[in-house]
Amino acid sequence: MGDYVSIGRFGAENSFYQFSDVQKLAEQLIHAGFNAVVEMAPRAPLEGLNVFYLKVPKDQFLEAKKYFHEKIMD
Repeated sequence: MGDYVSIGRFGAENSFYQFSDVQKLAEQLIHAGFNAVVEMAPRAPLEGLNVFYLKVPKDQFLEAKKYFHEKIMD
């Protein structure tokens, strides 16, 4: 997936059970002008739990992470 980096890991431990739960976070970042995507963690289904990563391009990482923590997960 190119030069994308994770700004967060989401799963049952923080009440994100489905892809669509994390996609809603990505959509908020996209609406704010970032190129966000959600990716299922490798081997996650084999572990019995779904785990997802919210990712943005490397060049947007610092700004997106700051926005995410201040505006979305406050």
